[in-house]
Amino acid sequence: MNSSQYASVPLEQTLDPADWNAFRAQAHRLLDASIDRMERYSEGPVWTPLPPYIQADYQAPLPSKGIGSEAIQSHLTALLPYGVGNTHPRFFG
Repeated sequence: MNSSQYASVPLEQTLDPADWNAFRAQAHRLLDASIDRMERYSEGPVWTPLPPYIQADYQAPLPSKGIGSEAIQSHLTALLPYGVGNTHPRFFG
């Protein structure tokens, strides 16, 4: 097979990050935010409903292309205060 036969073959697509160091740093920031939230589970109410403005964000159609790592970080961090409830020490009380 010569090189002209590969012209229609798309380049390999991967889910690997383009920059592993940046990915690692972002993953550490999200893990730290999650652990900070876990550390404070006993503070405040057992259940906090998701506010309408955040619910509205999830009623929109999904994007056809990625939203980028910073937007993902922002979405996940915004969701942390509205956990599943069963992580609170008084949940079953």
